[in-house]
Amino acid sequence: MKKITTIFLFATFFFNANAQYSKKQLKELKKLEVKVVNRGLDLSATFVPYVYEGVDYYNRIWGNSLFEAGFDVGTYYRKDGTRVIKGRYDFDVRLNSVTIYDMQDNGRVCVKITFTKQGLMGNSHLKKNPHHRKYILEKLIESNP
Repeated sequence: MKKITTIFLFATFFFNANAQYSKKQLKELKKLEVKVVNRGLDLSATFVPYVYEGVDYYNRIWGNSLFEAGFDVGTYYRKDGTRVIKGRYDFDVRLNSVTIYDMQDNGRVCVKITFTKQGLMGNSHLKKNPHHRKYILEKLIESNP
């Protein structure tokens, strides 16, 4: 029952979110050419965002986007130079990709999201285009089996 409720909430979010994009934004989002390879993901688990640059500002922005999209968001801390996450999934953001690692399965890659726009996650795009993050998360939800 919990899974059905979760799926319904994500589906509702997806359909409502598309209505919130302007025509200009939709045209821009199509140019991203987002590709999601999903090998199975528990959307009700805890996701821990980590942006490759390691800047807390970027991690907060992605954490907020995940939270707004309905995901449970965890945190991480450093111990002896190693990043320890408090959650099931390590949500690793790079310049033109997002990789999600399942930490309960020895760090197995379970999702790889790629997009063509280089530097999408850079400072200017994070501030100016929050709809990019939202769109990427919608594609992730849509791809889940």
